Amino acid sequence: FQVSNRLLDFNPDPDLREVAEKNGFAYFSLLDEFRKDGCLDCYYLWDFHLTPVGTKRVADYLTEEILKGLP
Repeated sequence: FQVSNRLLDFNPDPDLREVAEKNGFAYFSLLDEFRKDGCLDCYYLWDFHLTPVGTKRVADYLTEEILKGLP
């Protein structure tokens, strides 16, 4: 099984952030965190959807980001 280099190099964050913020939404990206740590248990290899481990990581990260923004 081989992953396309485009999946490892492509960065959709600038475009997604622009659209989200233009429409009044906060934008959080996990792209760098997931790429840096190489969490092989975070994705199903056949389709790259998040596993329960990956879903928990997303929830933990978003919780941390939301708590940072609270007074």
